[in-house]
Amino acid sequence: MQTTANLEFKKPEGTDVVNIEDLNYNADIADTEIVKKASSSQDGRMAKEDKVKFDGISTGANKVEQSSTNGNIKIDGVEKKVYTPPTGTNPYGTTKADVGLGNVTNDAQVKRTEMGAASGVATLDSSGVNAQAPKAHTHTKSQITDFPSSLPANGGNSTTVNSHTANGTPATTEKTDIIKMINEVFQSGTNVKADAISAVNSKGGSLGSDATWDDIIAAINAIARGQGNAVESQVLSGVKFSNSDGQLRTGTMPNKGAITITPSGSDQTIPAGYHNGSGKVSAVTVPVANVLSGTTIAGQTGTMPNRGAVTLTPGTTDQTISNGYHNGSGIVKGDANLKTENIREDVSMFGKIGTLKPYELTAGDSNILFWDSQQYNTTSYTRVKVGKTITTNIKGKIRISFDLRCGGSASLAYEVDKNGSLVTSNSYNSTSWTTETIDVTCSQGDVFEFLIKSYNEDYNAYIKNIKVSTDLVSPLTIA
Repeated sequence: MQTTANLEFKKPEGTDVVNIEDLNYNADIADTEIVKKASSSQDGRMAKEDKVKFDGISTGANKVEQSSTNGNIKIDGVEKKVYTPPTGTNPYGTTKADVGLGNVTNDAQVKRTEMGAASGVATLDSSGVNAQAPKAHTHTKSQITDFPSSLPANGGNSTTVNSHTANGTPATTEKTDIIKMINEVFQSGTNVKADAISAVNSKGGSLGSDATWDDIIAAINAIARGQGNAVESQVLSGVKFSNSDGQLRTGTMPNKGAITITPSGSDQTIPAGYHNGSGKVSAVTVPVANVLSGTTIAGQTGTMPNRGAVTLTPGTTDQTISNGYHNGSGIVKGDANLKTENIREDVSMFGKIGTLKPYELTAGDSNILFWDSQQYNTTSYTRVKVGKTITTNIKGKIRISFDLRCGGSASLAYEVDKNGSLVTSNSYNSTSWTTETIDVTCSQGDVFEFLIKSYNEDYNAYIKNIKVSTDLVSPLTIA
């Protein structure tokens, strides 16, 4: 048998018998190769996605790749400069504002080695006094340019005003100017008052900026305190609230969010706490065909038939066991006669191998089982069936014989088949009758057929006296 050059399809010769397996083989190869896609190492079909990419490439297009050289790209593998970066200390004119340093001055910073050193920068002690200057020293009047020409009109002196000292450590930011200290304290009170007004208004008040402290106190007393009798376990965890006692409280109720409960064979406790409404009990898929009819699971009723106790009687063919529920009391009937000695030798029946020896045929001439004396003839060049079809009902050996002759100078050919397969064949070229005899092994149910043909369609091929004979094997053992 020849094959094709590329895919090696099988090509039957003119004299070959067409084999379905060869056709299937060719179809399987075609089915595989037709859908095979091209790769870098083999030919094949182009994927539709690749076709879209291919159609998007212009005629004469170049391959452009990234280059490791700054300012370059690669075109068809060749480096090409497309941009020349500027040079210099600050070629792009970057400013400090461009990098987020717009508020930084350009003043020189003091080096730590210059702090408190000779000809360096003075440092201050914890009281804000020059640590390098002598703490006790004197100045002449002429050295003090802003020395007051008279004492304050209120009769105070340079260190007191109405007996209130300006020294020490007052809580104000200002440490030396009494007037500034007073103004600072006043301003602090003003700020506190403004904050109080804002706090009252945030609770539903309507105070103006000119409200007095009396107005503020009255508005505070008018603010409604909490109502109700809620307790911490009834309010979501972390949420602030108050009830009729006006105390600020924090809820402790757990936030369970959305929980999912999967049904099981026993009850499941739903945890205490807040559920946001998105929780669920998982759906149960019940295969109703596997649930006994009349039984309900998760609202779905089973459809499995209840077969109860089924009794099966063995036969010559398999019997289907009906689907459904069987209660365990069903049976397959037994038979006390199912014994090896009651079963033909070598025959398997329900797991038992028979030992009963049957009568057995042996090839011979003493018993003629079949004799067809009719004469058959044909001029056909192809074999044709003649005579009867013979089926053996007992195993053993049989003897088959028949007479042949040619009708002229042409030869004939005969063939004996068993179960559709050749047992023996031969040619004969005499015009005289001759007897052919063959001994054949047979089993119960074997089918025998006889075929003849003529090698010359001008002359007949003849066959007659088709006979089957045998000798019986004795069923006795003589000791």
